[in-house]
Amino acid sequence: MVKIGPSQVKQVFQTAATAVKSTVTKFEVVKSPLQTLKQDVVEIAGVQKTKSAQTAKKTPSISENLLSFADKQLTQTLTELGEKNLFNKEILAFLTRNRNDGGELLYNKLQRNVISAALKKVNKLRTIATKLADDAKRAEKDAVNEIKALFPAKYKDCFEHRAKSKESTFDKLVNHVREDVDKFRDELYKEHFKGNYKKASDADKQKFFDSIMSGKLQLEEGQWKRLAKIFSISKHELKNSKELVKDQIGLRLLLPTGTKKETAEVTDIIEKAISGQKLTVTRVSNYSKDGIKPYVDNKRIAGWQELDHRIPALVNYNKSKDNGYTTFQMNIIFKNGFPGEFQMRSRKMNIVCNGEHTFYDLLENKDITKGVQELKEYYENAGVFGLVRELKENPVTFNSYMTYIKDSYKKTRDTALGAEYPMPVLSNYIDEKFEILSLENLCKMADEVKEIQKRHPDIFG
Repeated sequence: MVKIGPSQVKQVFQTAATAVKSTVTKFEVVKSPLQTLKQDVVEIAGVQKTKSAQTAKKTPSISENLLSFADKQLTQTLTELGEKNLFNKEILAFLTRNRNDGGELLYNKLQRNVISAALKKVNKLRTIATKLADDAKRAEKDAVNEIKALFPAKYKDCFEHRAKSKESTFDKLVNHVREDVDKFRDELYKEHFKGNYKKASDADKQKFFDSIMSGKLQLEEGQWKRLAKIFSISKHELKNSKELVKDQIGLRLLLPTGTKKETAEVTDIIEKAISGQKLTVTRVSNYSKDGIKPYVDNKRIAGWQELDHRIPALVNYNKSKDNGYTTFQMNIIFKNGFPGEFQMRSRKMNIVCNGEHTFYDLLENKDITKGVQELKEYYENAGVFGLVRELKENPVTFNSYMTYIKDSYKKTRDTALGAEYPMPVLSNYIDEKFEILSLENLCKMADEVKEIQKRHPDIFG
C-alpha cells in the first residue's frame, strides 16, 4: 500500500515523465488498508464498465498514463482516509463517482483538492494526537493524585485511571472533523430534500444517495471549496487541541456497594471540593433512565454553579441513553491544565457497563478492533459481528434485546439500593441463538479483550 502526501498529489500531475519518477521515490509504504473498505470505495463508485474495442486498441498518451497513475494513488489514499471514518457514504460518493470507459476511477480537480486537503489534515491530526497522548501520560500521575486527595483513605483503592492512547486521541480528533463533514451532508440534504437528514426515512436517505450517484445532484464549485475548507488546519485548532479531547486523562471511582449512604457521602465530597474551588467542573452528565435511580440527584447538580461561579452554566446533567446506561460523569480541568473525566458508579455496575459497551460501540458503527487483526479474529470467531447485524436488521428482536439491557441496568442499580429480584435472563427476551450477546458473556469477553489490548499498548494505551 502506498501513502501519498498533498505535495506529491500536485507533483504527480505534472506532464514531465521525470516528475513521475521523482514522486514515486517519495512514497512511503504503510500497512494495507482493510479489504472491506477497498470494496466500499469500489461499490460506491459503481460497477465497472466493459472496455469497447475502440478503447482497447487505443494507445494511452503520456499524459493519460500520468493521470491513470495518479488516480490509482488517490484511490489508495482515499481508502486509507476511509479507514479513519472521515467520510460518510454520501461524501465518499461525491469523491468516487467518476469512471472512464475501462471502469477505472477518475478524479477531477475539485475532488483532488478535497482528498489532498483531507490527507494533510489527517497527517496533522496524527502529529497532534501523538503529542497530546505523550503529554497526558506524563501528567497522569499528578492528575490522579489531585483527585484522590479529595477523598478519605478508605477510597484510595477504589479508583481506575488511564491516559488516552495515541490512537484513541487521534480517533477523537478525527470524530471532531467528521462532525463537520456530517453537518455539510445534512445541510445539503436540507437544501435539496427540504428535510432533516437525521430524521429522514431509510427510503429518503437512499433517494438522496442515488441522486448523488446518478449525477443528478451536483456540488457547485463553492460547495467543493467549503468541503475542502473543513479539512483546513486552523491556528486555533493547533493551539487549543487539548479542548477537542475532553477526556485526555480519565478517572473512575468504583463504589464498593453503591448504596444511598455511600453515594450521598461521595456527593458531599464533590460539593465541598467545588465550593472550595478545588475542583473545576465544566460539564456533568448524570446518566439514568426509565426509573433507574441516578447516583447523584439532579437538583443538587443544578445548584453547583452557585457554589463556584467560575463554572460555566452546567448543561446536559440530565443526560440519558436509550440502553439504560447508568453512571455519574463530570468533565473537569486538572490543575496541570489537562482536560479530564471523572466517573462514579458501583463495582457491579462497572462490570455490566464494560460488557454492554461492546454492543453500544457496534451500534455506533465504531471500529472496536482498531485494525488489530487478533481482535478482529476474536470477535469473528465468537460470532459477535454477525449477531449484532442480525439484531439491527430485525426491529422487533432489537427492541426486545434493548429491553433486556435496560432491565439488567435497573436490576444492578436496584440491588445496590436493597431490592431483591432475579437478574434478567436473555432467553426470556429473544431467541437463544443470541446467547453470546448476554451480559454475562459480554462481560467475560470484555475481560478477555483487555488481555488482548494489553499486547497493543500503542493503540489501546
